[in-house]
Formats: sequence, C-alpha cells, structure tokens
Amino acid sequence: MLKATGPLSIILLASTCPSSGAAPLSFAEFNNFARECAPSVAPSTLAAIAQVESRFDPLAVHDNTTGETLHWQNQAQATQVVMDRLEARHSLDVGLMQINSRNFSVLGLTPDGALQPCTSLSVAANLLGSRYAGGNTADDEQLSLRRAISAYNTGDFTHGFANGYVRKVETAAQQLVPSLTARPKDDREKPGSEETWDVWGAYKRRSPEGGAGGSSGPPPPPDEDNRKSEDDDQLLFDLNQGGPQ
Repeated sequence: MLKATGPLSIILLASTCPSSGAAPLSFAEFNNFARECAPSVAPSTLAAIAQVESRFDPLAVHDNTTGETLHWQNQAQATQVVMDRLEARHSLDVGLMQINSRNFSVLGLTPDGALQPCTSLSVAANLLGSRYAGGNTADDEQLSLRRAISAYNTGDFTHGFANGYVRKVETAAQQLVPSLTARPKDDREKPGSEETWDVWGAYKRRSPEGGAGGSSGPPPPPDEDNRKSEDDDQLLFDLNQGGPQ
C-alpha cells in the first residue's frame, strides 16, 4: 500500500462484499500496461510489488479503517464503494498498486482513476522514482531501490525493512520470474532475439549468436553507439546486490 510523506488517504461504507471479484490481470496484460504506462521502472519490479499489494487485481480495495479487503466484479461498483467510503472518512488502499487515498489530492487522482491499471502503475512508478536516491556503486543503487520500496509501503526508508515488506517483495520477485519469462511455444521456436528478465527487472535481449547482452535491444547502428537504451534508465533491481539479507 503506497504511502507518501505528504498529505494522503481512502474509505468504506455499508455494503456487502461480493463473494468473488473480477479476474486479476494476466502476466501478459500486466507487462503490457507496465511497459506502456510506467516505463521508468522495470515490469518485473512492479510485478513483484503488485503481487504483494493486490495479487494483480486492479479492483482490489483494502479498507484500513475496518480491516476489510474487498474485491469487486466491475469498476463502476468498485468506484461507487470507494466514493462512499471516502465520504465516510475511511482510509483506503485502492487498485492494482494499492494507492492510499491520502495521495489522491496530491496526485490529482479520482476514485475511478485509482482503479485504472495504467494510472495506478504510472503513479507507483513516479512515487518509487521520487524516493530513489541512486548511488555510486551497484550495491549502493540496490540498497537505494530497496529503500524506495520501503518508503512505498510505509513512507519511511527503513520501516519497510523492519516490518518485512521489502523481503515480501523480494520473495514475490523470485516466485514470479518463471511466469514472467514464460513464452508461447511458437515464439520460443522462432529464430531471432529472445527477451529475458532477471529477478529485479534488469531487462536484457539475448540473441542466439551473441549471448546475454547488457542493453535492452540489439546493438545500435554505428552512429548511435553512445545513445542509451530506454530500458537503461529503468529502476533495476538485483536480488544478489545491495539489500540486507
């Protein structure tokens, strides 16, 4: 659940919780949304957070006031319940990335917008990026990224380690890697390049001839050798570096 250091919040009201909600996003759907709406953070990083926060359910709502976790059949129904509970001054975590309602006014979010996968991912990426301080070494960068994840959950750079949230995201990343790298049989049989993901989202493109490369695309033309790949600027996580174990 995303928390910020500035003003942020969400709510609940009298209504029964449906027995089952809408289907969660598939990995393919999630990756498409992440790449389009949140290109500054690697999809596998966002996927690990989404697994912990909502289990990929874009209509999930957690009411911090009552302790309920709600799953809705359609967006109109979910939006109305969020509006009702906000009016009742409840605190809610909303949508795919569980944006806390206290963020709504700061981010210009509406209840309907917070339940949109693209908007939720975009907000999450921006908030992670705003908390990422970088570093002089790979270890420093990885620790900074984990601190950003801690702040995403608690608004604090250390509390997310103490409460186990960062470890939960790391565990989710490890569990999701096989699913994120799975490809249809037809695609695997085609010659050419193959896209691969490391656990924390270091996106690479591996060609049959060249092996694993450090960039996200084929070698650039000679006149573009000094240009950075778009994915080189993503927030990249490596479970083997930087984080307290």
